[in-house]
Amino acid sequence: MIRCDAPAFEDVGTTPRKQLSPSKKLELYEQQGGICPLCGQPMRPGKKLIDEHLRSLGLGGTNDFDNRAIVHEACALAKTHGPEGDLARISDAKSQKRSILGFEKPRRPMPGSKASGLKRGFDGRVTRRRSSPPATTRAPAMNAHVQQFTPAQVARIIEERDALIETVRQMEEALAPPYVLPTTWGLTRMEERVLRAIRSASPHIVHRERAMVAVYGLADEAPQDKTLDVYMTKIRAKLRGASTGIEIETVWGRGWRLDAVSAARFDAATKAALAAIHRAQAAA
Repeated sequence: MIRCDAPAFEDVGTTPRKQLSPSKKLELYEQQGGICPLCGQPMRPGKKLIDEHLRSLGLGGTNDFDNRAIVHEACALAKTHGPEGDLARISDAKSQKRSILGFEKPRRPMPGSKASGLKRGFDGRVTRRRSSPPATTRAPAMNAHVQQFTPAQVARIIEERDALIETVRQMEEALAPPYVLPTTWGLTRMEERVLRAIRSASPHIVHRERAMVAVYGLADEAPQDKTLDVYMTKIRAKLRGASTGIEIETVWGRGWRLDAVSAARFDAATKAALAAIHRAQAAA
């Protein structure tokens, strides 16, 4: 991604699309438990299903297995062609990149418009517009320093706090060994990050903002929220397949958490995995 001192923009990728084999598509479908991650509904026989990139290639996405999902064709079309879909975001990103890099021609204001700074009077003379007088300042109201927050603002502040907590956790992980997850669970690197963030927040809720930081760090560009739902679907399917007994609870509209029983099972499994590594190192 090109970096400069201008405001950050969403990178426009040029990665060519790579097709998945039928066996890989079936593997994705089974990992998702037959659930479309874009709408959350079961994918039943008779409805056309396609392979979709969660983060569009035109927005810097990759052909990695973690960035693919099997979805309803109708859901994929809405994701791509919707008012705020991939094509609209790609167009905005390209326009912003051209502007930041200086490839766009500067637009001249229309002569005589308010933006031009000149005006023509009734007598035909052209004069410069006067700047508008400064607005009258009002005295601050009593208790103006006390800010009233709406419930939505409070929820946003909590999410931002959780994002900072996750950033600190990642810094601490760089200084101390993180949880060692058993290889038998078959989790990918991204899925492990999500699960570690959920366990680290237990018994509290890990909000979406904190989970996004856990997966993507503090990068300027981040994929859609649906990406986390895909990861959660895959993680739950793999934990069930490995008979771990770990259940991830969804708190509607907020995030996810582990109850005390699942957290204890998680800790026992990770301690056993770490002990196995120590035994292997000692034997070597």
